[in-house]
Amino acid sequence: MASKSALTKAREAAGLTVEKISEQTNIRVQVIEDLEKNSTQACGGIAYARGHIKLIAKAIKADANPFIKEIESAQSSERSEEHTSELQSRFGISYA
Repeated sequence: MASKSALTKAREAAGLTVEKISEQTNIRVQVIEDLEKNSTQACGGIAYARGHIKLIAKAIKADANPFIKEIESAQSSERSEEHTSELQSRFGISYA
């Protein structure tokens, strides 16, 4: 099982459910769950994720910056892995 994101831990520490955050922010439950997995797929990209995270942070009375940094780092790592995979398949490069 993967460790919980900082966003998940902060929401839980605030005593709020994903559903309650959704009601307070008008962000779909699926989007919040996705953001808590450090994914931006459900919300349409990192720019939208930043805005959603700011709203969520306000609802849980927390600073949004650490959550934004965490998701940006996860996205950067994911893009790097995708790029490496593309190079490997395109040019037959192997990193063994």
